[in-house]
Amino acid sequence: MDEQLTIDRIFKEKPVKRVPEVVRLYRIALDLKRHKKYKLVWMKELEKRGFLTCSKCGYNKCFAAIDFHHTDPNNKAHGIGNILTHKPTEERLKELDKVIPLCANCHREIHFSDLPLDIE
Repeated sequence: MDEQLTIDRIFKEKPVKRVPEVVRLYRIALDLKRHKKYKLVWMKELEKRGFLTCSKCGYNKCFAAIDFHHTDPNNKAHGIGNILTHKPTEERLKELDKVIPLCANCHREIHFSDLPLDIE
């Protein structure tokens, strides 16, 4: 191939030939588009629930630093990070009821210390 494959080019041109690399990149481009669409829906839901801020220290500078801590690990059906790239369903929304938002630091402190979770 003379021209370098880019996500933009792949997404604009459906692969005619079954070239494995072209097919793989086309699927990646479709996934990225889908993830962006669902990300907006999820962000609105998380904002509505107050999940864009750490419930322990109040950190809210960067959403990428917010983790979702299952208060009862035995009751965990899905990892929140995995469901945020998929269409919101009733089952996935119910999973949000099982978690609290924590910044990465507070989340690590809870998992790696003997201190109990103390959120007022």
